[in-house]
Amino acid sequence: MLRLLGFFDDFGYPAELAVGWLRDHVQSAVEPDEAEIMEYLDVGHHVTYFMGRS
Repeated sequence: MLRLLGFFDDFGYPAELAVGWLRDHVQSAVEPDEAEIMEYLDVGHHVTYFMGRS
């Protein structure tokens, strides 16, 4: 099942879009390969897409 990403109550999204409070989604423990994941993300390219009218 797909879940919405980034629509938290903290930011004022309507209840039908929000997935709860951001603090409730923070893990208390880190992943064992977190350092490798962060290194991979740091060397990647930043891609930004803006939706709008054509």
